[in-house]
Amino acid sequence: MGVSIIMPRKSPHQTLIEGINQCLLFDALDNDDESSSDSDFESSSESDESSTEELLDLMHLVQSSRTIEDCQRIPKTVAMRNHIFEMADKEF
Repeated sequence: MGVSIIMPRKSPHQTLIEGINQCLLFDALDNDDESSSDSDFESSSESDESSTEELLDLMHLVQSSRTIEDCQRIPKTVAMRNHIFEMADKEF
């Protein structure tokens, strides 16, 4: 019997997108509740709009990048490349 490796069901990238979506949903529900109430909160609605725009900007940034963190570059080795080009067709 081999060792079973449990892979995560969601990547950190997917988890972050779902978290932003939940925040946007709660923000939309909160704005809907405030608009249905009779009291007038102009200053809070402006801050709600800015937080919604910040969440949308964050969502755009996350979705437009492939990874959450910057990847480290691995230096290319010239010796291996030269070795591959020197190989005969049967070896390659």
